[in-house]
Amino acid sequence: METTEALKRLQKILPLAERQRRLPPPLVEAHQAVLRSLMEYGRPPSIQEVGAMVGGDGGAAIAELARNDLVVLDHDGTSVGGAYPMTTADTLHSLLIGEQRINAMCALDALAVAPMFDTEVSIDSVCQLSGDSICLVQKGREVVTASPTEGIHVGVRWGPVGNDAAGSL
Repeated sequence: METTEALKRLQKILPLAERQRRLPPPLVEAHQAVLRSLMEYGRPPSIQEVGAMVGGDGGAAIAELARNDLVVLDHDGTSVGGAYPMTTADTLHSLLIGEQRINAMCALDALAVAPMFDTEVSIDSVCQLSGDSICLVQKGREVVTASPTEGIHVGVRWGPVGNDAAGSL
């Protein structure tokens, strides 16, 4: 499947931009703050910090973002564990953004961070087929370095989406 076809298919399954557009402005701002916090500090904002952003109940705001699959909840089910494309959970896709280390939800998400924030990101990953290490440095949309230098491919395991796409695709 070509890249554009795969991205269109993924956007149909997980229309994050459309879901964010339907939210009231305070929740959009909270979602964007979650993303910035993950990138800049390697952690999501606390329930209290989200409450201050929305001027109300942080727990309700997080629950609404989770219902829209814009955030993934932590093991306790009430706090944020990640927001596409980043997660605090252990994955095979480690990102270094400045001095901050965070994980990507999947290989495709790892490639989305540098363009999303127009920044430099070092990606350390593992090939799901061979087990080989893959290291990339991206700056915005450009791949600056890659190891190995050839034969790197990204795939999506298509299947039914469960409670959240991060755990099922």
